[in-house]
Amino acid sequence: TLVGGDQWESRGIIVDADSIETELLFLQGSSTDGSGPLIDNIRVFEISQPGELTVDANVNTDGTGDSTLYNRGIGAVPIANNFGITGDDLSSVTVTLNGVVDGTNEVLGVSAANITNDNISVASFDHATRQLKLTGQATAAEYQTALQSLSYFNGAHGTATTTLRQAVVSVTDVNNQTESVAIQIPFETDQDSIDDALIQKFIVNNGLAGEAQAVQEGLFAVIGNPGSGQNPTINSRVRVAYSGYLLELNDQNQLVEGLNFDASDAEGISFSLAQVIRGWTLGIPQFKTGGSGKLLIPSRLGYGSFGAGSDIPPNAVLVFDVNLLEIVS
Repeated sequence: TLVGGDQWESRGIIVDADSIETELLFLQGSSTDGSGPLIDNIRVFEISQPGELTVDANVNTDGTGDSTLYNRGIGAVPIANNFGITGDDLSSVTVTLNGVVDGTNEVLGVSAANITNDNISVASFDHATRQLKLTGQATAAEYQTALQSLSYFNGAHGTATTTLRQAVVSVTDVNNQTESVAIQIPFETDQDSIDDALIQKFIVNNGLAGEAQAVQEGLFAVIGNPGSGQNPTINSRVRVAYSGYLLELNDQNQLVEGLNFDASDAEGISFSLAQVIRGWTLGIPQFKTGGSGKLLIPSRLGYGSFGAGSDIPPNAVLVFDVNLLEIVS
């Protein structure tokens, strides 16, 4: 139960859980005996941002039952204060977040106070399509008022890295003419959160959900062929054939292997695992001799905030196709 103020349409709750099914159970109230899966975290966000909001753990609407104050994070940041529309009456507006989205952490919304025409219907932000939709015939000025309250919320906030999100606003009039404009959203976040979102999206986009194994420190390994014999240690000298890629978005907004920045020949290269990037030091020992697969390496286990040369930018998530040919020593 949200307690405080009366503009409920301008607020929402994000639930972090161990699965989508858990979130649905929680939101539908069908796991009331406490036996359901773990709810990891609950965050409150708001567009109007009054002084305080509380979450009442005992569902007492008077706000006295074991209330806990949750951090609003960065709150909801207005991103279209000066947005303007001119022309005929409109039939719909769609706002789409482009680029890699931090899972369920990101939300777009408009304030109920800015909906001045009851014909305008606002659908909740759809995480699958990354879209917020407003529909219903209304004047351009009325849609303009609504969009001037357009706000962006991201729960994966931090102070380590500034990244950009892009919101594309597509406006369609009653004559079925559409115009679009892009809004850049600077956002301070933790690089580990970005890297994990990239890796998780790559896993889903490439059908690797049943194969990718979490190793440690954010590293994932996809074991295509485990090999045979012994695993190397972090101090072994090994011979590996490899090819390294940057993650890139294709036209379908899917993460795929992009620029091939480095590769060996079929005979591979010998090196000590103590003298390479940490993603390799931790990842190659997941294979036995003859084993092959992929390493999905977050930036801090690769080349970090500095990058490497002209091909590997700062904070790059790396994908390596590897084949462990030999444990030399």
